[in-house]
Formats: sequence, C-alpha cells, structure tokens
Amino acid sequence: MVLISDRPAAATDRALPGHWEGDLILGTRGRSAIGTLVERSSRYVVLLHKIAVFFCDPHSPWQRGSNGLLRQYFPKNADLSVYTRTELNVVARPLNNRPRQTLGWMKPSEVFSRFVASTA
Repeated sequence: MVLISDRPAAATDRALPGHWEGDLILGTRGRSAIGTLVERSSRYVVLLHKIAVFFCDPHSPWQRGSNGLLRQYFPKNADLSVYTRTELNVVARPLNNRPRQTLGWMKPSEVFSRFVASTA
C-alpha cells in the first residue's frame, strides 16, 4: 500500500495530468457507498454510486469478477508497476470489446455505453 504522503512530486504539485486519487465513501453502517476517482491536475471527478458494497470472501478467487481474465495478462505476485498506461489500455480494449455470454453476447463496452447514455 502506498500512502498519499509517499506519492511523487509530480502528483503532489498537480503539474502533470494523469494522477488519480481513489476512495470509497461509506454510508450508514456500510450499507451504501460511493466510489470516487479524482484526477489531480484537472480535479475531474468520477463517482460510482453503489447501493451495496460486497467484498469477496478470503481465499475465494471465483468471487472476483474479471480477475480471472485479468490474471491472464497480469500474473499473481507480478510487479504491476512496470505496466504503462498504454499497456493497460492494450489489455482493457480487447476485454471491453469481447462479447460475453452473461451479457447476451453483447460487449461490455456496448452495455456500459448504453448505461451511461441512459443516465446522462
């Protein structure tokens, strides 16, 4: 875990875009939450409203959503700091454009776009 006090100067002084801070704001008794992402330079905010937050049980990898797919690209115990933003995009693009049976053979990018369009 890296603390905010240990972040690089470029993130601290907000001189370069691309540094994000993430947090989870929990509601009463942890029954609701809002996930927050804030880009430091622009102060651009992304909020993820959650009705309930469910955490995976320990030692239960099948509960971790897309982690199985992601582990094909990022092996367990690998140093994830070596991957560039471009390399992460290279991984995310095919995952988001891969039809999924659980989505009625739609692509995650299509489902997400429809969701965002319906809430805009």
